[in-house]
Amino acid sequence: GSSNGQVKNHRLALALGSSLGCTCLLVLGFGILFWWKRKCNQQIDIP
Repeated sequence: GSSNGQVKNHRLALALGSSLGCTCLLVLGFGILFWWKRKCNQQIDIP
């Protein structure tokens, strides 16, 4: 029954990896959005 445990671990790793990837993408997206808004605000502030 070692193969059964491996499949379970593999599925867990896959779920963990995908959730981690999604989180990283979300953080990256929010970071770019935040940076972009700040950049636009700076351009507007300069006369």
